[in-house]
Amino acid sequence: MTEAVPEATFRPLHSYEVGDTAIDEGIFSGRNTGPLELPNGETLPPTQKEISIRGVDIATVKDGRIVDYRLYFDEMDFLGQLGLLPDEPF
Repeated sequence: MTEAVPEATFRPLHSYEVGDTAIDEGIFSGRNTGPLELPNGETLPPTQKEISIRGVDIATVKDGRIVDYRLYFDEMDFLGQLGLLPDEPF
């Protein structure tokens, strides 16, 4: 995500901390100016399209360092905003 949308911004909507875990929900937005790496290692060229997606990240911190990090967002929404989904349903 950060390579595909290198100048993105994150607007926090909700933040929570419980013990050693931080949870942030927000809007990730920007322009796709970098390559998008696919799960198989191939890359797609930038689309130059603007995206705005809602996501949640969860980080576990121990001794001042992040030891576990997870990010959840709607990948179909992301690909649709980039114009990378077929016109016809699967």
